Amino acid sequence: MKVSIITACYNSQETIEETLRSIAKQTYKNIEYIIVDGNSTDKTLELIENYKYCITKLISEPDTGVYNAMNKGIKTATGDLLFFLNADDVFINENVVEQFAEEAQKTSAGLLLGNILLLNRYTGEMYYEDHKIVDKIRLMTSTIFHPATFFRKEVFEKYDIYNENNKIASDYEWYLNYFQNGGNYKYIDFPISIFSLGGLSSNEKYRKIHTKERKEIMGKYFSKQELDSVNFLKKCFPRGINKINFRKNLTKLGLNNFY
Repeated sequence: MKVSIITACYNSQETIEETLRSIAKQTYKNIEYIIVDGNSTDKTLELIENYKYCITKLISEPDTGVYNAMNKGIKTATGDLLFFLNADDVFINENVVEQFAEEAQKTSAGLLLGNILLLNRYTGEMYYEDHKIVDKIRLMTSTIFHPATFFRKEVFEKYDIYNENNKIASDYEWYLNYFQNGGNYKYIDFPISIFSLGGLSSNEKYRKIHTKERKEIMGKYFSKQELDSVNFLKKCFPRGINKINFRKNLTKLGLNNFY
């Protein structure tokens, strides 16, 4: 089974070497590594050159944003499984690709979801996020992290690639479309990567754009009644809404049925 790993980057000299080293250390041999660079003007390309022995394809040209770059990677990839590793993220260890490639051979699920560590590089704080349950409440109150997702190549053929009209929230929109239209997943209780907070989707500078895009996307996939109900529950039960037993009770009431 071939695994295509895609890194989209632009002027990432401060962090990309950690990402490159993380790829180079993987024990799994059948890896196709694709870097899509937005024509960086700093030392990013010099650093990439040092790791050319583990890079299958380098695309360096102007793009219209991160999703344009990710879509170029999807179209270039020839692997059975695809994984997006951001230019400031790293795999949790050198065996993770091998482990998930083996798991992929045991299931026909379109997505393999693991766990993720969220690192605040400025404070040193780290948070743990799992994907054990993906239901309507999860998708209305949180998100799925793409650096904790292995995608089968064919899901992008069936459910389309990323919407390039959004600047920040197109991965969120892709997951909503996927699950709304019957997509499935297998959960593996193991951390995949360390995700750096402060990137495009989590940077305070872009919070207004992210909030606006997410609100518009949610309006397309959820009814006003659903959104009003969840917002009400969040106010009444701020700590309980993401607890499993609480969500099971909502399912019994018909409030959390999956589409």
